[in-house]
Amino acid sequence: MPRYYYYVCDKCRFSPKRLKSGSFNGSTMRPMPNGYTYVTDDAGNRIICGHPCEALHIGEVLGKDAPIELIEQRTGYINYCVCLDCLADLEIDLKRDPRLCPNCKSNRVVKLREMVGTTCPKCKSGTFKELDSGIIS
Repeated sequence: MPRYYYYVCDKCRFSPKRLKSGSFNGSTMRPMPNGYTYVTDDAGNRIICGHPCEALHIGEVLGKDAPIELIEQRTGYINYCVCLDCLADLEIDLKRDPRLCPNCKSNRVVKLREMVGTTCPKCKSGTFKELDSGIIS
């Protein structure tokens, strides 16, 4: 089962805003440290596949006997990302989507976990940390 982590600057307490997650101690907490699986429906909408039943959700959308080629074409993985320029929270499939902020058009977009151990993009003096909440789903 996945652990819950939260991400925060050790100086200014900056933490990306909540997207589809809860919070712990005022900081962002994600069910998986990197992101989540999705499946694309016939209309092109990305449907979140909840953990731990990703295969069940994929089967509901594509059919339980969907060929592997269809599954490979219509599933992906969303990474939690942050724009280092405008600090926007982003959810990007890094294999299919451009690593570009839709808000400010910056290409300085990093995965949330890539921020761990780096200088905080907000205060420019703290260090961004990944902290274990102690919660396991």
